[in-house]
Amino acid sequence: LSVHSEGQGKGSTFTLTLDDPSGSVPHPPAPEERPDSPSAVRPPSILLVEDNVDTAEAMQFLLAEYGYHIDIAENVAAARARIECKRYDVLVSDMGLPDGDGIDVLRHYAPAADQMAIALTGYGMEADVRRSLDAGFAIHLTKPLDIDHLLNVLRHGRRS
Repeated sequence: LSVHSEGQGKGSTFTLTLDDPSGSVPHPPAPEERPDSPSAVRPPSILLVEDNVDTAEAMQFLLAEYGYHIDIAENVAAARARIECKRYDVLVSDMGLPDGDGIDVLRHYAPAADQMAIALTGYGMEADVRRSLDAGFAIHLTKPLDIDHLLNVLRHGRRS
């Protein structure tokens, strides 16, 4: 077992090496399996509106691994400014923001037929889901986020 770190706050890497009890020649590692890429043509551009910096950065990192282009806005005002400057294929918006809510962002985004808006919130009661869907979000996802579910929605445009 070995551990490596570049320093405080930079994470750690743990490596466990085991001897093969049969003494056979080691096989090269199998290629890493990743779900299908989201699009062979052009991955959608995503505006992620999330006021929690750690959550936003983690989602940006994970989605970028699948070829998505993600811009982050930390509040309604920043989201509006980004929407004015660029067209996004997908809006993923937290519902509880410091200067309003996801519905305020959605009104400004005003998705066209080829765009999708996804509500992301810690509130998952039936009334919360209904409020999001009635406002025009295509789907309501709850935190903690199931990234595989989000990837499925992005790949297939599933509305539920």
